[in-house]
Amino acid sequence: MKTRDLLIACPLLALAVACFFVGYRQGWRAQKKESTQFVIRRSLRVLHDAERGDIASITNGCRMYLLGHTRAYETLFGESDIPDSFRASFAEARQIAREVQTNLVVFDPKSLDQ
Repeated sequence: MKTRDLLIACPLLALAVACFFVGYRQGWRAQKKESTQFVIRRSLRVLHDAERGDIASITNGCRMYLLGHTRAYETLFGESDIPDSFRASFAEARQIAREVQTNLVVFDPKSLDQ
């Protein structure tokens, strides 16, 4: 009886693990696809702004982009294990990100109730 149960359980477990990895990979690919599409759109916008000579728009766009990537790096990798070759760049990026975040206008839905 136990051998028969194992012959049924093992392939089912293997199938479940395989399905999990296939689903995980599809989710990862979808996220990576959306992220890459965002980068392409953002790069095109900066390029068009550069072609028009709109330096203020380019600067603001790059600063917002830097804010997003700096916060993403902090979330994903933390702040404790920053390689020496990246430390100065990351410190500068964090300073700019703080400035950008300070100047952001925060939407408060409660303000609409007044």
